[in-house]
Amino acid sequence: MAARPIHEKPSFGWGVHLGATLNARISTVTGEPIPVFNIAKGGASTDSFREEGLWKALLAELTPIDVVLIQFAHNDQKLGHLSPAGGFSANMERFTDDVQECGALPILCTPPARRTWSGEELINSHGDYPDATRRLAERRQIPLVDLTASTTELIRTLGSSESARLYAHLPPGLSPSYPDGLADNTHFSFAGACAVAEIVADEIEEVVRARVHGTSPDAGR
Repeated sequence: MAARPIHEKPSFGWGVHLGATLNARISTVTGEPIPVFNIAKGGASTDSFREEGLWKALLAELTPIDVVLIQFAHNDQKLGHLSPAGGFSANMERFTDDVQECGALPILCTPPARRTWSGEELINSHGDYPDATRRLAERRQIPLVDLTASTTELIRTLGSSESARLYAHLPPGLSPSYPDGLADNTHFSFAGACAVAEIVADEIEEVVRARVHGTSPDAGR
């Protein structure tokens, strides 16, 4: 989700594009745009995001009309104590509790797929983390955006070669930051970030519309 610093060009985070994409779909009673705040931080885990005070700052500003998208896993899987059934799930549930205690609505997101091919097969590089997020959403009966499933389908549909345009790839000699070029199959290109923002906007449109208008959708699924 996180915005990427300029020296990491051509890498883009999808959260940056969600505001305009979502607002293009939703017309409020007053005609005012719906603000989307992106406080995601690159490299954050479910531990570090809380430890650095980012989560506390978010909770301090929440109101009952707010919707909070929560997505982790890429960096948790690098840390043994944040296993899917262990620290990761405990932290994700605590995030959910915190948002609900503020009267706001949490929406859980599974991590978008990496473009990791083995021959003709796209590999699941996130192990049990997506399932842990799915189980939590089901158990707590809260909305889920299954980005692992939707981006996996998108990559497979495009195929190994064409799907490269969704990720941060760069030929040698075009960037002082990457003189030898770049083949990053985790972080998105501008096109990829826009595509994922479109997917998320499609998934949460009804939930957000209901919050704005004070109605009650059935768990946003």
